Amino acid sequence: MKCCFCRSDAEYVFLGLSLCEKCMVDLRSLPIGLIYEPEPKISEPKKAVPPKEPAPPIKPSTSLIAEIKTALDKEKFDVNRLKFEETEKTVVITPRAWLQDDWAIVNQIVKDFKGQWIRDGQQSRWEIKKS
Repeated sequence: MKCCFCRSDAEYVFLGLSLCEKCMVDLRSLPIGLIYEPEPKISEPKKAVPPKEPAPPIKPSTSLIAEIKTALDKEKFDVNRLKFEETEKTVVITPRAWLQDDWAIVNQIVKDFKGQWIRDGQQSRWEIKKS
């Protein structure tokens, strides 16, 4: 038997008592759940888990953004005044500041790419759906 306190295998019998040789606990008087004889552990070899391949990154199709920037450059418009964002389905163009008369230039070019102006207060923007 193993002692549940010190995990010792040494058993000492004295006057009919079964005592642990190290800590002198009466092994027979302990509740059954505390006295245990562990089964030998058979370690199973761990199965190698193949590493998951990361999903390929979505390559932004910058060609549409590049085409828009080229068209704006032809009109001598500073593209740094606009913020370009690309999602899976749309290209979003947001003015960084008030464009005044240049808004019409940008709007015409975006319309040429089948885009539209979304009027939404501070979040107003142009959106071009990808085909």
